Amino acid sequence: MSRTNLDSQFCSKCRIVLSLESYNDVLRRQKEKDAEIKQLAESQSNEIKKIREDMENKIQQILLKIDIEKTH
Repeated sequence: MSRTNLDSQFCSKCRIVLSLESYNDVLRRQKEKDAEIKQLAESQSNEIKKIREDMENKIQQILLKIDIEKTH
């Protein structure tokens, strides 16, 4: 059976935080992960928006060519 050392940051059985320093470190890392996820989501959203705009422009160009060909 494993024992929790006095200098351990987490309980070896249940993984609960044993020190304020460890707790703050866990919170800091979680905030960093959350910020990274938010940044990635925003980046992906911007990329999707750009792709949609490009597609709409190309569709409009195609429709204009079709209209021009019909009039000739």
